[in-house]
Amino acid sequence: MADLPVTMNSDKESSPCNKSMLAKKSVLSVQFLCDCLLFAILGIALLLIRSVAEPHFHGFWCGDKSLSLPYKKDTVTTSLLLVTSLGGSFLMFAINENLVAVVEKGPFMGLKNVVFIQFKTYSIFFFGFIIDVMFVDAIKNTFGRQRPHFFDVCKPDVSQSNCTDTNGLDRYIEEYTCTNMLATEKQMKDIYMSFPSGHMAVATYSAIYIVLYLELRMSATVSYFLRPAVQSIVLLLCLLCGVTRITDHKHFPSDVIFGGLLGGLVACAVFYKIAWNVIPSPLPEKMASQLISMATAQGGAMDATGKFSSQPVDPPLIVIKETRSQLTGSSFGIDSNKVTTKMSPL
Repeated sequence: MADLPVTMNSDKESSPCNKSMLAKKSVLSVQFLCDCLLFAILGIALLLIRSVAEPHFHGFWCGDKSLSLPYKKDTVTTSLLLVTSLGGSFLMFAINENLVAVVEKGPFMGLKNVVFIQFKTYSIFFFGFIIDVMFVDAIKNTFGRQRPHFFDVCKPDVSQSNCTDTNGLDRYIEEYTCTNMLATEKQMKDIYMSFPSGHMAVATYSAIYIVLYLELRMSATVSYFLRPAVQSIVLLLCLLCGVTRITDHKHFPSDVIFGGLLGGLVACAVFYKIAWNVIPSPLPEKMASQLISMATAQGGAMDATGKFSSQPVDPPLIVIKETRSQLTGSSFGIDSNKVTTKMSPL
C-alpha cells in the first residue's frame, strides 16, 4: 500500500492567525517607539522654553495700584499642583479601571487589558499635559505681564520726582532697574509671567480630562450620584486652586480665567481627538456612540452584526442595545455573538 502524503497543519508560523498577530505586534511596537520619540522631542522642547526663553520686558505706570500688592507665599505650590495633577490622575485611572474590571467580569477582567487601558489613558493624559504647559509658557514669555506683587519684589529704582510729569500726572516708566537684593534670579524672571495662570491651566486641564474620562469609563451602578459627585469634587478643587492664585496676589482675575479656558480647551481637544478613538467604553450607550463615530469617520457604517461596512447603511444609524467590547490592540471591536442590534433612522 502506498503511503499517503502527510500534510503538516501544525506550522504555527505560517498560519494566517499567527501572521496577523505578528503583524499587529509589529505595528504596536513601531507605534510605541514613535510615541516615545515624540514624547522625548516634546520634553526637550519644553525644557528649552523654560530654561532659555525670557519673558518680554514691560514698563509700568508709577501709580499703578494693581502692581502694588504685597508678596505672599503660594497656598498651592507648584510641587503640590504637580503631585495632585499627575499623581492624582494616575490614582484615579488605576482605581476606576480595576473597579471596571471587577464589575464587568467580561473581556475587561484580565489584568493585561486593565494595564493596557490604564497605560493608554495616562499616556494620552500626559501628552496633553505637556502640550498645555508648552502653550502656557509660550504665552507667558510673549506677553510678559507683571504680577500683582511686582513692586514689592522688584523695588524699581524710581524716585517720586521721576514718577510725575510737569503736569503732575503719572509717567510711564520704561527704563528702570530692580533693586531688591533679597529676590532670587528666578523670582525676578517670574514677576513678568502673570498671564496666563499656569496653575489654573494645569488644574483645569487635569480636572476636565478626568471628568470626561469618568463619563466615558466609570460604570457606577451602585449609585446614580457617585460619578457626578466625584466629578463635582474634582471641579471644585480646580476652582479653589484658581481662587488661591488671586488671593495669593500671584495673578489677576483675567489671568486665571484665560488659564482655565486654555486648560479646558486643550483637555477637550486631546480627549475627543485622541482618547475618544483609543479608549473603549464599558457602557453600552457610550460604546454605541463611539462605534457610530468611528463608522462615520471611515465613510461607511455598520451592518446588522455590528461589523464595519465600507458601504453606507440605509437607514444610517445603528442603536446598540447590548454590547461587550473586545480589545484588539489600540482599538476595539464587537463580538457579533454577544451583540444585539436594532436598526433605526436618524
